Amino acid sequence: MGPSARMTALSDISVYTQTEDELSLQEILTRMKDHLKGGPAPNPRSKDTNMPAFFEAVISEYDRERFYTSHMKKVLEWYNVLQEADALEFEEPETEASDAAAEAEVAAAEAEEAASDTEEQK
Repeated sequence: MGPSARMTALSDISVYTQTEDELSLQEILTRMKDHLKGGPAPNPRSKDTNMPAFFEAVISEYDRERFYTSHMKKVLEWYNVLQEADALEFEEPETEASDAAAEAEVAAAEAEEAASDTEEQK
């Protein structure tokens, strides 16, 4: 890559929808996998591929004015690369609540350990 090239993480990519502000690429890929029963997506380079019809079936709520054919082509290509590598199983992001609970458990364990150390010193 050249010095002016930009790189975007796939986790930062989303698609505009009619019902929500956007839909994450992970959710789209998961829906595609379910729709295709784990098989490959249509070839985006084939003249026979009707990409809008495919995405209508997979994510009917996509915004037809802001999700262009060029975007559809990229999503199909990314899906096929991940599908060929058997890499379509995604980890669920941890929620803030579970992060806070984990931090609280660590803090409680540290406090208990500190109290135990103080008692032993007496």
